[in-house]
Amino acid sequence: MSVKLISDVLHNTHGLTSGEKLVLIILADHGNSETGECFPSVDRICNMAGLSKRGVQKNLASLEKKNLITRRYRESRSTNYVMHLEGAEGRTSCTPPCTTVHDLPAPQDTHNQESNQDNNKNIALLSEFEQFWKKYPAKIGKAKAKTSYATARKKVDADVLLNAVDRYIKNKPFPGYQWAYPTTWLNQERWEDQQSGPNVDAPTKPFFPGYAHWNIPV
Repeated sequence: MSVKLISDVLHNTHGLTSGEKLVLIILADHGNSETGECFPSVDRICNMAGLSKRGVQKNLASLEKKNLITRRYRESRSTNYVMHLEGAEGRTSCTPPCTTVHDLPAPQDTHNQESNQDNNKNIALLSEFEQFWKKYPAKIGKAKAKTSYATARKKVDADVLLNAVDRYIKNKPFPGYQWAYPTTWLNQERWEDQQSGPNVDAPTKPFFPGYAHWNIPV
């Protein structure tokens, strides 16, 4: 208990509500007369003042706004309060004697920012792959194709891959031709194929199971 601080509250603070004054007296009762510091828990203030937690928090915020206290939040511990009662007579607002912790800019969480950036990149890459998958003529092995697509995108742009697929389809040699698996096409970097005639995957002569090679010019 600090008799000096309690006396300062009773005689030198004016223009306060009864709730504000009561909470300030309780802080003074727990305060250090030399430093003005105290750290009673909100529950203890509630019990001593006969107020709800909401009422106590409201009065604490009001006292801080009037620059009569500063709250310094401590992790996993009760809040540290510093009272500023010197020259408090008649004071209801003034320049704060020091900057409160919660007035300082919040530290940026770089880990969350990096995580959000990675998530955005993954979403964009998945969207690009779906365009590629929709266009590619052979819908086989989608899971492996996603991995191969991500590797390919580190080498070339998405437009390069889509344009190469268009060329691949355009040069299809004959009906019934079997397309390369998408994973194979990507792993072999087939987007670099310069096709100007029949597809490079086309056999010399068409072959059908159960039949010999057709003896026709190809």
